[in-house]
Amino acid sequence: MKILAKTISMLAFVLLTLTFSCKKVDFSDEFVAANKNKVTSEVPEVSELVNIAIALALDDANSDDTLFVYQRGAYYNEMLAHFGKYKNETIVKQLEEKIRFNYIFYPIVRTEAYCFEFDSKGKIVRKKNFKSMGIPVHNLILTNQDELQAFADKTNFRDFYAKHKSVYDEQNKYYLETANVPKMQTWLQANYPDAKVNSVGIILSPLCYTSQNTITGINDNGLFPAYLFINYPYLEGNITNPKDIRRGALAFTELNHNYENQEAEKSIYRSRIEKVFADDKWTTSDARKFYKNINAFEEYVNWSLTSLWYYDNEPDTTLANKYIARNEEHQVKNRGLLKFKEFDQFLLNRYKNRKPNETIASFYPEIMDWIEKQ
Repeated sequence: MKILAKTISMLAFVLLTLTFSCKKVDFSDEFVAANKNKVTSEVPEVSELVNIAIALALDDANSDDTLFVYQRGAYYNEMLAHFGKYKNETIVKQLEEKIRFNYIFYPIVRTEAYCFEFDSKGKIVRKKNFKSMGIPVHNLILTNQDELQAFADKTNFRDFYAKHKSVYDEQNKYYLETANVPKMQTWLQANYPDAKVNSVGIILSPLCYTSQNTITGINDNGLFPAYLFINYPYLEGNITNPKDIRRGALAFTELNHNYENQEAEKSIYRSRIEKVFADDKWTTSDARKFYKNINAFEEYVNWSLTSLWYYDNEPDTTLANKYIARNEEHQVKNRGLLKFKEFDQFLLNRYKNRKPNETIASFYPEIMDWIEKQ
């Protein structure tokens, strides 16, 4: 099964921002107390059940087309040994059909799966605090709960999940103890002082590979969480030092959307951005399948913030410059952001020469002027 192989390969990895459209949460006082001003990391059971079903759905793909699922390592092989004979189950076939014709269904179904859990009787139910993630498309999890339940029961999924708790704990530990997400929050909040984010939830899977996404705009009962659906840093598999700043880059690129998007979408900027980025000169035709208009602008800022993060937080200046150069090359050549290098250098130079009281958000009038002159 081929899944937009050429397009996905050219983009190298897909990062999406899904905007919360209406109130779909009901955060209790207890939930708020447990999550406010905290970073959590988890591999939720129902989410992993769905990731396994997706992995089976995509298992017959050619090697070039398996960029959604991480197929290397012991966990994948153990998953396949346990679940491989269940590839023809109804929920697996439904997922295969959906993703075959529309790749964007993959992050959507994975995100909606987070709204479900197993109850004390082993039944899949909605979480108390989540009605939905608010994505305005068909919710396969909701409409096919019986099929997903049947898959979980027939495969003894919960036994598999329990036996691999140490794997999940290891992944959670990295983001909670080593990736330094609170430092990212502090840096982003200082540079986007108007943004409201007071909780970070990291949702992981050992099977998630190159498609990451975040949900923006969620808020209820004083909680403004950022939910990051990301992988363990497989993309930098050659990095053995857990403190290498690049290992946390994917978490940073999803987290920063929760700050920078709030600034870009202010009425004083949005119409100007939409007008400028309607021009095809900013992205290749392949990139425009994923990033259009303001979404393209936010992706430019997203990865330019990554360069600024390297500049500020990598103590070795030589390494920081190398990482920035690689970032610029990657965004232009592999992801189709055609003017990214020029944009990145403009923002980086402006940041280096900022006054003590200036923030990145305060640069936006100048950024507007710069993009309109291109």
